[in-house]
Amino acid sequence: LSLVLTGIIIGLIVFILINRLMLSRLSRLHAFVQEVDKSENLSARVELPGTDEISGLGRALNKMMDTLERDITERVWAEDALRESEHRFRAVLENVSLIAVILDPKGNVFFCNEALLQLTSCDLAEINGKNWFEMFLPSDNRKRIHEVFESAISSGFLPVRAEYEIVTRAGLRRTVSWSNTLLRDNEGKVFGATSIGEDITERRRMEADRNRLAAAIEQAAEAVMITDRNGIIEYANPAFEKITGYSRLEVIGQTPRMLKSGKQPDSVYQQLWQALLSGSNWSGHFINKCKDHRLVEVDITISPVFDD
Repeated sequence: LSLVLTGIIIGLIVFILINRLMLSRLSRLHAFVQEVDKSENLSARVELPGTDEISGLGRALNKMMDTLERDITERVWAEDALRESEHRFRAVLENVSLIAVILDPKGNVFFCNEALLQLTSCDLAEINGKNWFEMFLPSDNRKRIHEVFESAISSGFLPVRAEYEIVTRAGLRRTVSWSNTLLRDNEGKVFGATSIGEDITERRRMEADRNRLAAAIEQAAEAVMITDRNGIIEYANPAFEKITGYSRLEVIGQTPRMLKSGKQPDSVYQQLWQALLSGSNWSGHFINKCKDHRLVEVDITISPVFDD
């Protein structure tokens, strides 16, 4: 009986020790989970040496923490890199001399730079969040350009180059040449568009002036000829062809000597070039020889052409 009692007592002692050991290890696991939950310390780890199931559970928790810490670190790095990239992008757009504007899918202004504010004489608060097409496009062109933008958002295709007028606060129309790019998220979905613009109003005005001048010269009844500084003919108008009988192709690259009749003394030509090279106009009376050898009397005005 004493041996049986002794065995029972020893068994109870062993059971109590094992149970206490297991409870202690489970308590450590519980304390570890509470610490992570409270402090959000992703570098925390639990130490449970051994090969039993509780030790295995501890190792599994440590491995999970390793993976979680690595994933979160990589995500933080990616977010930092994205913020830095966005900061640089905004800094570039803010400091370029060209106009920069970013629109959301509805055409509302998400971002614009100082160049646009200066051109339109508007404040940032007036523009941010406002619809670009309603605010800046003239009514006679607004619907067409807005439809192009809406089609681009739905189809994923936006013309890279575009040119249209915008209206300033003062009601002035400015012609802007745009370079456009659709913005897409990681899944390829369009979430807006970036446009970089250059105010080409003066350029278009000068081109129109040149076109009008060219049309006037082309249609003039008087012969007009343009040479370079060395007297090489670069242009002749239709009236020149009609009067002299020479076509443009025949005279371009030649000099006016081809019209020389020999009826003027060389001193006249010397006076002519001296006046031109000094920046003065020269007027006089010439007898020229045409292509068919006819002699024609002409009153001539020759003027120097200056660069900028």
